[in-house]
Amino acid sequence: MTKTSENTWTQYNNGDITVSFTNSSLSNGVASGKNVTNSFSSDYVIDTKGGIVISNGIWTEINEPEWGRLFHAIELAETFEIKNGQLVIFYNQKNNSIILERN
Repeated sequence: MTKTSENTWTQYNNGDITVSFTNSSLSNGVASGKNVTNSFSSDYVIDTKGGIVISNGIWTEINEPEWGRLFHAIELAETFEIKNGQLVIFYNQKNNSIILERN
């Protein structure tokens, strides 16, 4: 799904999902941010082969638009790659992905 004015609320966080990845070491850290109207924080671990695990998520879920609710799929992350300046996080055996742009 691509963000549109119909599936998100632009008056909150410009309808965007914002994520910061803060490293604790070279291979793990905390992913945190805002998924439109709510906040989240999760641990992440990456490996040298492009694998990623996002776990121990803490989310608020009050009054979230469809666009924001779909972002919860990041907890299913399996692999990632950086392509054309975007972070692509794959899940469901690379059948689905979340694409994040750098600001």
